Amino acid sequence: MKRTLTTLMLLLGLCTGAQAALVYSFTSNPVEFKFTTTDFLTSPTVLQSADLFDVINNLADETLDSVNFMSPGFVVSGIEMNFPGGSPLISIIYSFVGPFDHLGTYISYGLTGPSDAILTITEAAVEVPEPGSLLLLAAALAALSLTLHRKPARQRAGS
Repeated sequence: MKRTLTTLMLLLGLCTGAQAALVYSFTSNPVEFKFTTTDFLTSPTVLQSADLFDVINNLADETLDSVNFMSPGFVVSGIEMNFPGGSPLISIIYSFVGPFDHLGTYISYGLTGPSDAILTITEAAVEVPEPGSLLLLAAALAALSLTLHRKPARQRAGS
């Protein structure tokens, strides 16, 4: 019976222990995009266009191929967007002050001051199971456990 209760508690803990995701939203003229990750970017990371969502691309005849997060864990960080359709390859680079290590808004800085590029890191909404669903799951597992561990009447009488 103790093993059954321990298993039940473990399963309930797994059902409710969802890890929060982070949403990175980048906004700048001519491109905007979002992507989701489970932790802060602290090392150089290249994201392909398939990893991005809500992409807005205002560059005529150009397709966003990849986004490169350069030194995101250092004091000066950068975002480079690559568009392979142009000849030569078109890249747009934005510089940011500070590592991308906390929730909030980061503003890109150029030689003349702030630019229009903004990176925002927020927590994604996490779906949590309803308490009624968890209670139903717990009741079903308890009934299954009791059924599997119940001894037939002959074995109880002979013991």
